[in-house]
Amino acid sequence: MSLPPDKIVFATQSQGKPFVARDRTDTLNFNLSHSDSYLLLGVSSNYEIGVDIEKWTDSIDYEGVLDLCFSESERSFWRDLPTDQRLAFFYRQWVKKEIFVKVIGL
Repeated sequence: MSLPPDKIVFATQSQGKPFVARDRTDTLNFNLSHSDSYLLLGVSSNYEIGVDIEKWTDSIDYEGVLDLCFSESERSFWRDLPTDQRLAFFYRQWVKKEIFVKVIGL
């Protein structure tokens, strides 16, 4: 795909996911994520893409997020983990959920 910068037009899907507006037979999909001073960009010429990056912090109400966004089995697994492993598990699961939602355009 070759497109001069002044011809790039961005549009959004119905749920707000941005894409490069052009002939859909020649696609360029991308997704962005940022957290604190970090930025992540994913680009794909053939597939829908989703990316997520999260800066780890202790200021999140983990139990509240778990209750809203995690399945019962995920919550149970998290609560059974040693305390020093919970943060890593939470963020690994959270970014997977974010990526999935972004891939399907929600």
